[in-house]
Amino acid sequence: MPFDIEDLAAALSEEDPDDPDLASEKEALVERCLSVLNPRERDIMEKIAGLNGNYVHSLSEIAREQNISRQRIFIIKERAKKKILKSVSLDK
Repeated sequence: MPFDIEDLAAALSEEDPDDPDLASEKEALVERCLSVLNPRERDIMEKIAGLNGNYVHSLSEIAREQNISRQRIFIIKERAKKKILKSVSLDK
């Protein structure tokens, strides 16, 4: 199954009333994943996934904000996903 940042964000945002410590574990996981990215990649991934107080942005919205093409945002997103996957697989 391919990695999907939107699915990850949705799973991490779900609350578990039986485990209040789970929220801090989820936040730590997100931070660990995002920590391997450069500032531009991190900003884009946070906006795509609606993390850290951002609403879920479309690629077009981000492209307009950054004054670059939607295709370039897609390429940065894919590169960031590969970095995250590589870092997670190295941690095993």
